[in-house]
Amino acid sequence: MPTPVAGPSAAAAPAAERAAPPPTNPNGVMGKDAFLQLLVAQLKHQDPLAPQDGAQMAAQLAQFSSVEQLQAANETLAQIRDAFKAGAR
Repeated sequence: MPTPVAGPSAAAAPAAERAAPPPTNPNGVMGKDAFLQLLVAQLKHQDPLAPQDGAQMAAQLAQFSSVEQLQAANETLAQIRDAFKAGAR
């Protein structure tokens, strides 16, 4: 997913920023907020003389968007299932 950070900008980052692991939910899955934090950190610390490829960045965002849509569809289907179960009683 994110490209590893390298170069002089990574060394200049505060130790607390580099050492903090991304927050995850109890299942160990990264959420929207954690993804956005990593994306911002990646953009903040990339080498300005060799920025990340725009196509790669767009692909990462598209993948995250697809996963988010699938999760929303799954939640909707679970609600429909629960409504049917409640109606069958």
